Amino acid sequence: MIKDYTLKNKQNIVLTQDQNEVVEALINNPRFFNCSQTGFGKTITTITAAVYHYMNNLEEGKDFDYVIVCPTIANRAFINLFKNIFAIPYNIYTAQNFKEMKDAKFHIFNYSTLTGNLIKKKKVVNNVPLVEWVDNLQTATPYIEKLTEL
Repeated sequence: MIKDYTLKNKQNIVLTQDQNEVVEALINNPRFFNCSQTGFGKTITTITAAVYHYMNNLEEGKDFDYVIVCPTIANRAFINLFKNIFAIPYNIYTAQNFKEMKDAKFHIFNYSTLTGNLIKKKKVVNNVPLVEWVDNLQTATPYIEKLTEL
């Protein structure tokens, strides 16, 4: 029998049996990847597993930070879960938003924050025109520094 991992939340959301199975797999297998179908609840199951993992580490006297790297379109879903559903402090680092909360252990980055600093350079090698993408780390510096701190 799979445990019910539903966390206390502001909207009384209850995980389904399938979602609880995914949470359990995420908690118990460090190499489990949640690639559930659209609409299944990837965001809530992943965050639930991370919160359980965080609570277990606290009980063992360990202190961890959790980094979430997601597509820009998923930012709002993660922010909604942390802020409006679970009331958990979080930090967000995007091109549009660089916001840090006191005592936050969950840090949200998006792909464009970490890769949106690419510069397209054209070059020719052996008479073959090529395009090379070079990372302009100057604009990514605050984000890279934040990742290194964690």
